Amino acid sequence: MAGGCCGGCAAPTDRDDARAWRRVLWIALAINDGMFGVEIVTAALGVFGTGRI
Repeated sequence: MAGGCCGGCAAPTDRDDARAWRRVLWIALAINDGMFGVEIVTAALGVFGTGRI
């Protein structure tokens, strides 16, 4: 039975998938937080609305 997978080929578990997605979401949150920080700083400096960008 050459077509069967009886060896050590294990598929990733649901737990591994959940950890991977959790990491992706944390990275996206960090990027979003960084963009929010830039927006707050530029608004505080009055850069937007002055035509300098």
